[in-house]
Amino acid sequence: MKFILKHKLIVIILIIIIAGGGYYLYQKINSGKTQTSYVLGGVETNDIIVSVSGSGQVSASNQADIKTNASGKALKVNIKTGQEVKMGDVLIQLDSKDAQKTLRNAQIDLTNARISLEKLKRGTLPSDMKTAQLQLDNAKNSLTDAQNNLTQVQHQADLDLASAISNVKSSLRDGYNKADDILNNQMSPLLSANYNNAENKLNFITTDEQARIDANNSWPLAMEALKRYQTLVSNLDAGNAILEDQTSQAEQELNSISSMLSAFNNAVNSAIITSSFTQSNLNSAKSIVNSAESSVNAIINDLDAKRQALSNQKNTNQNNITAAQNKIISAQNSLAQAQNSFDVKQSGNDPLDIRSQELAVNQREIAVQTALDGLADYTVKAPFDGIIAAVNINQNDDASANTALATIITKQQIVEIALNEVDAAKVKIGQKSSLTFDAIDGLEITGKIIDIDTIGTVTQGVVSYNAKIGLDTQDDRIKPGMSASASIITQLKQNVLTVPSSAIKTQGNSSYAQMLDPAGVTATSSDGVTSTLPPINQTVITGISDDTNTEIISGLNAGDQIIIRTITNAVAASSASQAPSILQSVGGQRTGATGGAGIRVNTSGSGFPRD
Repeated sequence: MKFILKHKLIVIILIIIIAGGGYYLYQKINSGKTQTSYVLGGVETNDIIVSVSGSGQVSASNQADIKTNASGKALKVNIKTGQEVKMGDVLIQLDSKDAQKTLRNAQIDLTNARISLEKLKRGTLPSDMKTAQLQLDNAKNSLTDAQNNLTQVQHQADLDLASAISNVKSSLRDGYNKADDILNNQMSPLLSANYNNAENKLNFITTDEQARIDANNSWPLAMEALKRYQTLVSNLDAGNAILEDQTSQAEQELNSISSMLSAFNNAVNSAIITSSFTQSNLNSAKSIVNSAESSVNAIINDLDAKRQALSNQKNTNQNNITAAQNKIISAQNSLAQAQNSFDVKQSGNDPLDIRSQELAVNQREIAVQTALDGLADYTVKAPFDGIIAAVNINQNDDASANTALATIITKQQIVEIALNEVDAAKVKIGQKSSLTFDAIDGLEITGKIIDIDTIGTVTQGVVSYNAKIGLDTQDDRIKPGMSASASIITQLKQNVLTVPSSAIKTQGNSSYAQMLDPAGVTATSSDGVTSTLPPINQTVITGISDDTNTEIISGLNAGDQIIIRTITNAVAASSASQAPSILQSVGGQRTGATGGAGIRVNTSGSGFPRD
């Protein structure tokens, strides 16, 4: 106790350190509890205006060049130097045939898109259902006909193939019988009595010894070929798969017999007339050999023709069957399409199809407006009242886009502003603009672009383009040289689906918005809603965007609720459950502020202020 009293200051410091550490640890443990809530916003129909800004001065000159965005031949030039013109007067008319064609095509596309949308919204008519049912029945009948046709084609193919096989077999058998008769009967008058065993098989003498030898050597080869031919014929009924090969083999055997007959023909032509082999015998021998050769060659040609006919018949059958099978496949596809069309008409049109067609109509409307804007460029009008100071084009001359066709002098005030190269690429003659003036508080005047430089000016490495804006209203307070700021409308879309730009997130090349499943929403408070289920990523296709909103082309519908901001709350303990301070247990009461809920707001890319 004496030590404590003696070192009271040290003890107090130690107590403060311990109390502070305990309190920090307590707060650290309890601060780990978090709760996420979501601020929701609706998908709405709005106008989106995209603009670029520039600053400059009121021009001291009242002279401006008259230009157009179009190129073409000048059909009419309605002005001359010194002529007074009023705003809106047609000064020059360019040939606009191509632009008119583009407009007509865009209008036709728009009409077709509207008709398609009307059909989708109208739904299926009884007459359409009747037509769909008729198409379905016809498709079923066509499939049945195709299946029956395949059966008939296969049956006819079997008959034709059987006929071709029968013809080949008949020719093979007939050919063998003729060859056998030639060798064993017709050739007998030319052979010796024991020709099968004798070395010299001829019954006559020849002057050509080689011809005699060839004839004697070819005879046993021909007889062996005949035996092989006989074996081949005896196996014809074993199967038809090798019939073409059997026919080719038969032709080879007959070629051996034909070679033998050719050798005998040479021998006969060199035969010597003797008492036993008279002139009459020689004439008969020549007739026999020539007739046998012709007969064998005829058999070979017939077999070759029948074999080719069999091969052709197989190819024809395969082609006919394949064609019949393809008809079945085509009929099946047609039936599937007819069935799908019938089911679609019976179930009604998908709302997504209707929405898709509505988007198509919007795109066609934009195309028509673009074509109208393009067509208007071919009619060059006076941008304001004034006097023509110069005319730089004659009738039938070719006019180029963004070149000065004429110069006008006016009393109208003009503001010249500087645009960077990115913004200058978006600005065109005729676009609307709003202007404010530093020296005149509260004054805002509209105007439109009447001229823009085609060649930029480089200053310290920065490229800029000057644009001239003609004021729609004259105000005596506006003086030459006054500073002005302009906002030029480069794009305008009306009545399109929009969401806050902060709600759109990207992943790779895709964009998405987050939505909550209503089944998971548990509570709603001033901080937003809480959910037991994680957000759903809904893929979207976006269009143009201004500083606040982004156009939604597809993926969302009007009225959908999406997440526009995520809030994470750190939940602290209430004062009732707060641990007692150590300081309170030692010497006196100390007042401490209770811990409130610290709020962290995730504003990454949201554009919303922190809470």
